[in-house]
Amino acid sequence: MTDQNELADIAENAYDPDIRKSAVKKVTDQKQLADIAKNDSYSSVRKKALESVTDQKLLADIAKKRFRVEGSQNSGTKTRQQSFRDHGTRAHSFAGRRSG
Repeated sequence: MTDQNELADIAENAYDPDIRKSAVKKVTDQKQLADIAKNDSYSSVRKKALESVTDQKLLADIAKKRFRVEGSQNSGTKTRQQSFRDHGTRAHSFAGRRSG
């Protein structure tokens, strides 16, 4: 198969991530590859698409998106960790009152 539109459709919409990766290898449109690299639900498919992106502006856009996503995930993790510490402190305080 060599029709770029069909390949891009398969690369973006096939149910099986291995099929999406195989299609990504044949996609040549930089914008479509960048879109897949930013948005696919499987990291292996995103990585395969990223390996084929050569446009510097698109690479910068992908990097910015990944930084925003990872940054927001890290801040969420920190919030959960802080919440856990707070919960543990309250539980410890409560346990101290019950025994005393």
